[in-house]
Amino acid sequence: QGYSSAASDVYKRQQLIQSKIKEQPQIEITYFVPDERKEGGKYETIKNSIKKIDEYKNKLIMIDGLSISINEIIDIQVL
Repeated sequence: QGYSSAASDVYKRQQLIQSKIKEQPQIEITYFVPDERKEGGKYETIKNSIKKIDEYKNKLIMIDGLSISINEIIDIQVL
């Protein structure tokens, strides 16, 4: 399979969100934020609604304009 179990779970949740995006469900996302000045970074968890999924740039665009790289997402939950 090439996917880890966690990556597969995030992918499945992304598909669920894609199917409900018109409803703009409230979601909770945990994702990695790289440090701009040095190696490493931190994990952040936010609650927000997705405006759209930019498949070309591989990002989630939130209702408030925040852009999150899908590759950096650790967990997604529909609330």
